[in-house]
Amino acid sequence: MAITLSLAVRPLSAQLRVEPKEGAFWIAAAAGLAAAASLDPAGYRFSLQHRTRLLDRWAEAGDELGTGRNLIAAMAASWGAARLAGHPKAARHVLHVAAAYTLGNVAESALKPLVGRHRPDGASDAWRSRPFGAEGVWHSFPSAHAMHAFTVAAAVADESGAVWLARAGYGAAAIVAWSRVYRLEHWPSDVVGSAIIAIATARTTVAWLHR
Repeated sequence: MAITLSLAVRPLSAQLRVEPKEGAFWIAAAAGLAAAASLDPAGYRFSLQHRTRLLDRWAEAGDELGTGRNLIAAMAASWGAARLAGHPKAARHVLHVAAAYTLGNVAESALKPLVGRHRPDGASDAWRSRPFGAEGVWHSFPSAHAMHAFTVAAAVADESGAVWLARAGYGAAAIVAWSRVYRLEHWPSDVVGSAIIAIATARTTVAWLHR
């Protein structure tokens, strides 16, 4: 049994490669995360001091865009529509996106209590943490909304290959990420780090499914 299992797992692991492979992505991701981390307290103060009714409405829309139940409903509707229209390939694309979303959600659910970062509350220390803290106030990283939005955006971009869909998806995800900082739910580095993890998770999952 052990030999059979090892033979089955070996080709699976051999095909599993972390994406994106481009070094430029990871260099830019590291630079962006470092910049966001340096601006965490300032970002909190800026969001607190610059609030308008129009921005409040945009933030509410961003919050809805990144809510899991809304994204799941959209994926389910897309899959059903593709099946009813007789487009099995499109339906398969939706399933790939759903798989990437699911794995991203698993990663987010595991990392939140593991990291235990405190949410913004006006304190000057942006790096307070309590690993395995049960209270939601210690679940700042990663941002579930940002993870959801960027995972779906990256998976849709890879599955479709359409530039306009990639731009629309990433644009919507950026609004979601901004809304979480504007609503004082997350630090800037939370959403930037979440975007990096989400994109890597989605692209790795989609590439593996294609292989």
